[in-house]
Amino acid sequence: MRETIIAFILGTLLAAAGVFVHMMKQEQKVLSIFKEGESARAAQRAKQAYQHEEPAIAIWELRHLVDVQTDKFRKEQVHTNEARAVLLITRARLAKLYHEQGREAEAQSNAQIAIKLLEAFSRTNNTVMNLPTLLEHLGRTDSRATKEPKYE
Repeated sequence: MRETIIAFILGTLLAAAGVFVHMMKQEQKVLSIFKEGESARAAQRAKQAYQHEEPAIAIWELRHLVDVQTDKFRKEQVHTNEARAVLLITRARLAKLYHEQGREAEAQSNAQIAIKLLEAFSRTNNTVMNLPTLLEHLGRTDSRATKEPKYE
């Protein structure tokens, strides 16, 4: 009788542990979905601010976005080219805005991070080596992004 009670208690504890582990996995999935939504909202706000708001607001939104992207980039085991490119553009835009505001230390810091990310794409023939060349590259990228497709 005693062995039966002990077996029942152990079985109940194991079942409870299994349910707990399953619930924790579900909670992690929900948190992951929530973080993806926050990342998308932060990207949208930063893009809108960069295109339409005063530099101080755009800097604030881009700083928030870079924090979100950097956190995601650090947690990923595999750094995709897409994740690297998104973080590169965000850092380059921050460098541009800081430069326009005369905040050269912040501009240089973000430019150097962007250049290092760019170097990961192409080890050869990289013409972007400093803030001015990064800003030229960003200008071309931004102008291509803002052009509307022509339908004739």
